[in-house]
Amino acid sequence: IIDIESLVSVGSLPIISSLNRMYLLIRTVLKDILESFTNRDSSFLEDIDDREDEVDALRLLIERQIGEILESAYLEDSAGINRWEAAEFGNLVRTFERIGDHVYALGILAQDSEKASLIDVQQLPFCLITSWLTDFKAINSNIKRSNLKEIHDAKIQLREKMKTLSNFEDELWSQENTVNALYLHRCSESIRRLCAYASDMAEILLNIYTHKNSEITIIE
Repeated sequence: IIDIESLVSVGSLPIISSLNRMYLLIRTVLKDILESFTNRDSSFLEDIDDREDEVDALRLLIERQIGEILESAYLEDSAGINRWEAAEFGNLVRTFERIGDHVYALGILAQDSEKASLIDVQQLPFCLITSWLTDFKAINSNIKRSNLKEIHDAKIQLREKMKTLSNFEDELWSQENTVNALYLHRCSESIRRLCAYASDMAEILLNIYTHKNSEITIIE
């Protein structure tokens, strides 16, 4: 787990690198959740609390880095991120943290061996996790290299998944067999929120991209 106090300067771990570490942690945990459901084996998630703590530690570290950039023109230049962008990265890291929270919540649900044993990962809502990971990867890869089309396409895909999951949740209660319906609803809600927050990430990156490429005319 990261010891924030041991990092003596904002340059010890660049913001982009810190965000990428958050991304890798979240991605790995979610893939382990899928393995846990698939193999009916919760041992994949034995260290889920430690990994959640590391995501939180990274969020605190990045917020500290951003705070220092906002207070220092020198650090703004050395980090290669202006103050407006730093503020947007603050929104980005908080969105990362919320994604991590819902991955953690899904992991806790996966550890309920009795209910998890009834899950078919090829069916809704779990069958959307793999494509969510693809969208999440596309968005994360564009933090450094902004490809407008890739970001926009991922956002559209995520919005479609949200609609699919909302319909799935509504239909759960209209079925004759509602055994496990509450459990499935909670799982679906977490996955739908993953889609919503990843879509928010895409929107933040689009804002940064637009800001960087906008032409500002000053009339005197």
